[in-house]
Amino acid sequence: MAKLHMLCICVLFLFHGSTSQDSLSGQGDQCQFSELKPLRVDPNLSVFSEAGESAIWNTSDQPLRCLGVVFTQTTIFPHGLRLPSYLDSNEISYVVQGTGVLEVIVTGCPEIRQRLNAGDFVVLPTGTVNWIYNDGHEHLVFVAYSQKSRRHLLGGTSRLPNKNLQGYVANNIFAGFDANTLEEIYKVNKGIAHKMQGQDDPRGQIVYVPYPSTILEEQQSSMNNVCNRSYRIKAEDPVNTIVYNERAGALYEANGTIYPILQQVQLSVRKGVYNSNTMLGPYGHANSYSTSYVTRGSCRFQIVCDSPRPAYDGQLSQGHMVPIPSGCVAIFQAGKDGIEWISFKTNSGSMMQRFSGRSSVMQALSTGVNAMLGPYTIINANSVLYISRDGGCLQIVGATRQPVFNGLVRSSEVIAIFRGSAAIIQAGTQEGLNGSLSRRMAMQ
Repeated sequence: MAKLHMLCICVLFLFHGSTSQDSLSGQGDQCQFSELKPLRVDPNLSVFSEAGESAIWNTSDQPLRCLGVVFTQTTIFPHGLRLPSYLDSNEISYVVQGTGVLEVIVTGCPEIRQRLNAGDFVVLPTGTVNWIYNDGHEHLVFVAYSQKSRRHLLGGTSRLPNKNLQGYVANNIFAGFDANTLEEIYKVNKGIAHKMQGQDDPRGQIVYVPYPSTILEEQQSSMNNVCNRSYRIKAEDPVNTIVYNERAGALYEANGTIYPILQQVQLSVRKGVYNSNTMLGPYGHANSYSTSYVTRGSCRFQIVCDSPRPAYDGQLSQGHMVPIPSGCVAIFQAGKDGIEWISFKTNSGSMMQRFSGRSSVMQALSTGVNAMLGPYTIINANSVLYISRDGGCLQIVGATRQPVFNGLVRSSEVIAIFRGSAAIIQAGTQEGLNGSLSRRMAMQ
């Protein structure tokens, strides 16, 4: 059997949504799910442009509809420019592949331009006008999380192939105005006014710009802190590391404590990079929801909510997205090739609920209380176990995660257990196994 590397962490999120029916129940904005399933992008809900495409996850799915989440994937071809636009909600994107240039337009500031690379998060507060250009040699692909919102276009057209997308991509904001009015306001001729409205423009939202020098002119500097703040967050920046294990993998988190822009939008993000067979959990979400997306690899994922049976027990692979409600507890084991995933949270300062590991809730409980909860004890010091009465089965797993003892124990026996081991005890009688655990400093 393959070795299991334990990396015990927790992910915590908060999504506000309305109550849905059928497989979920609750009141107000509390969604509870009896059944979950991983979701993939819906190819029938794609918007095609001259130099790229955008696709949306099916928002008729009950979990997304309940949570009020919009999850999209955008692909920009080399030399493609996503024309200026903005959302009417906060948005966080993650660059899955490629490189590019982001420009954010803030009133009173010169151009705010920042380079994007695979592994970056991009944070855009509500109403932030921006454009993105792919100056690389491969497709620029990014996924984005927002609450229910519409993208408003300052150029181009929406070219919607499906009427179900009308609630998420608005028309060009100039399209409905009289062209003569636009001529007067912007001091342009009628031809330019029609271009501003996107009339007879088949290119869509993402257009081909073969000569980047026409848009990537030299930037001006500013001493204004608002103008100089970063909208880009490198996911694997050392400052974001909260768990690292050479064999198992790493967990990174960006939150409002480190990044003021996340405090502003009340969002936070996480990224996990786990090696083959690493097991995560059990972990829980005390007061929030999450939306997680697999960027590479696969895992077995188990989640239990308000039911004695799993809400989901199956495989997640690259491209899967899964919403995780509050109050559920999950475990997953990375596949043979490992797994990378990201999570979006609306709590800018997330709490952590760990149910295994040295810093878990279970470790913090006293030995006596732990014994009442279940037949296991986690050892954080060299100890001896004395069986005062009855007997039962004892399994000890060492710090290397290999069993060092698995057999019967009897009354009055003494067993040495070393630091970092885990002992699992199954009582042999109904009265239970009355074992007293004491640390012996002489053994250290």
